[in-house]
Amino acid sequence: MLKTKLPVIVLRNMILLPSGELKLEVSDVEDKEIIKKSCNMHDSYVLLISPTNIYEENLKLEDLPKIGTIGKITSNFELPNSNMRITITGVNRAQIFEYVEEKELNAVIGPVKIIKNDEEIEEAILRRLKSEFISYISIMPNISNGLINRITDESHLEKLSDVVANILPLKFELKLKYLNELNSVTRAEELIKDIQKEKSIGSIDKELDEKLKI
Repeated sequence: MLKTKLPVIVLRNMILLPSGELKLEVSDVEDKEIIKKSCNMHDSYVLLISPTNIYEENLKLEDLPKIGTIGKITSNFELPNSNMRITITGVNRAQIFEYVEEKELNAVIGPVKIIKNDEEIEEAILRRLKSEFISYISIMPNISNGLINRITDESHLEKLSDVVANILPLKFELKLKYLNELNSVTRAEELIKDIQKEKSIGSIDKELDEKLKI
């Protein structure tokens, strides 16, 4: 298995899934150095991890997660207040074999094991996930046409499930569950349930809006 080492950015109460995008304003000196190292030495790639205990300040290496997201810094500039504003695109999940403390935190990583499913099952779940999401759009009109086209055109369940999970307004715990779930069929099945919940909530919100209109 091919292994590599990348600098690590620790996210608090947020998660970047593959195929997603995250915009950050960075003020911490150590994080700035990690970003510079990523851009100068690792072709702008960095590993993002999201510890389960979001309130623990002094995290031990053994308590850090074993699955993270490889991200690519696609934009990076310094603000007038000396903070850095960066945009990171999620690329792939990564298996974390070891954390290494140098001047900054690094991790030895490799690809996760992709679970193979029956092709017909994957195709059926892919179609159902698209159908549920298109139905969800009808009550969530703020989703851009670009994202809608991206979903309707996507032919791989592995990527589609991540794109949908990034869009849905899910709590931290749910997104963490989707990051750690390596079976795309299982991810998609759970996403379908979450979409149905969101549709129900959205319908109730619409009814309340109508009742509260003056």
